[in-house]
Amino acid sequence: MDKKYELLEHTADFGIRAWGKTIDELFINAAGAMYGIIADISKIKPKTRVKLEIEAQDRNELLKSWLTELLYYFNVKNLLLCEFKIYEINDKYIKSEAAGEKIDIIEWSADSKKFIEDSLSPAKVMSVSLDQENRQAHVEVSEDQQSI
Repeated sequence: MDKKYELLEHTADFGIRAWGKTIDELFINAAGAMYGIIADISKIKPKTRVKLEIEAQDRNELLKSWLTELLYYFNVKNLLLCEFKIYEINDKYIKSEAAGEKIDIIEWSADSKKFIEDSLSPAKVMSVSLDQENRQAHVEVSEDQQSI
């Protein structure tokens, strides 16, 4: 059995333990584990590619810095990564590439109408009516705002 990683219980968040036969494989498995917590990356298409070059004081800091940089693309660029390649790596340097696709992230709102309107942006919503009893919403959007 070639186990790539496991999730660890942590009081504040998630933890991962990753394995690899080589340092390349270890780093790739750690990145896959981190993004695997966020989403099912098998359903993500590698449409957008980013190149990363990182230097650090040692291997542990290099892994931490690389994962932090990869997470930056999700948090700031809304890029959900699914594919990771390493072109060059040693204890203090990594040259790599990651690929994924842009996603829309909608800010949560307890106001269901606002949340529905925000989720349909940039379309301009004419009205939202909620049927709490049947847990349904009816949304009106003008024809020129609808996409195929």
